[in-house]
Amino acid sequence: MDSLKPIEAELEECRREFERYFLGLEKRLPGQLRDQINRRVRAFEPGRDAVLRFRHQNLFQRLMILEQYWTRILRQIEDGTFERDVKRANFREAVKKRDKAAVDPERDRKAKAKASAVADEANDFLASLGVSMRGAAKAPEPAPRSVAPMRGASIGPRGAGPPSAAPRSIAPMRGASKA
Repeated sequence: MDSLKPIEAELEECRREFERYFLGLEKRLPGQLRDQINRRVRAFEPGRDAVLRFRHQNLFQRLMILEQYWTRILRQIEDGTFERDVKRANFREAVKKRDKAAVDPERDRKAKAKASAVADEANDFLASLGVSMRGAAKAPEPAPRSVAPMRGASIGPRGAGPPSAAPRSIAPMRGASKA
């Protein structure tokens, strides 16, 4: 049975956890897992088996290379020079600049002036055709209508028939104050 296989699998798992941390998927640094694997690799005794000793040496070297890599990346994160963080900061800055450019008052003023000019030109053209903005031909102004009876007022005698020609007094509306 191979006694290095579980340690190699743990080292690979630790490498994956560090990558997840560096990508921002994990919030906590897998430091305990790193220390545990470091102790297990250093405490392993390969004995007199040359193949096992060779594999242990390779595993130890791989652990040292990964630890150097992890230390370098952690230092870059602390210094603010880690590529992922720099790209995120640059992206946020570009979004701020783009949003600021979108709210440029001079640009807004020019756009409103141009829209107003186009609207005036369209109104003048439509007026020359005799058409309103809604597309219907202008109708002549309606004649003023007589005052319609208020709601609740009687129409004609006892509420039946057309209204009489003589003006009648109109009853006040319910809830209206008497002044």
